[in-house]
Amino acid sequence: MICHVDIPPLTRDLRQNFANSALFLENAKGLFHRFAHDSNLRTFFRPFALWRPTVGFDENMAWYGVWDTRNGRWAYAGFFINEDATGLYAYIEYPGDRRDERAKLDKVSKAALEQARVLFPNGKSGDSHKTWLSFARILEPEIVESKESSDYYLEWFTRILSDVKQVFR
Repeated sequence: MICHVDIPPLTRDLRQNFANSALFLENAKGLFHRFAHDSNLRTFFRPFALWRPTVGFDENMAWYGVWDTRNGRWAYAGFFINEDATGLYAYIEYPGDRRDERAKLDKVSKAALEQARVLFPNGKSGDSHKTWLSFARILEPEIVESKESSDYYLEWFTRILSDVKQVFR
């Protein structure tokens, strides 16, 4: 059985935008490879997951990141991009209702939780079967355009996921 797949036309705009994005995608992939050298990030992502970043999108947002299911939880780390904002995003799903444990997170993680709630108000919040944690950080132009941006991104993911790991043991 052959499935029909609709591929949008390769317009001049699409080709140009993709060509302009290729360097970012390749360098971001290098950032995800660096996760393998961090002991906290390795508890969320196995090496094979870091070698296969994925692109996702909906009507409002594009996503580029890595995900894995490990130790009974699902985790995602990556970028969100739309016309109004670009940023870092981390999402972790734990089994069971553990929402009360969010109060134990540090102030940086709590601020990132709030930023995600504002940016993505229709996100999951939790129920008696699962707890969802969404963290976001809008990137300012001076960070995005800096040569040290990948270090900043890595530090943010490490800080957030280390805090989550400590609180949600």
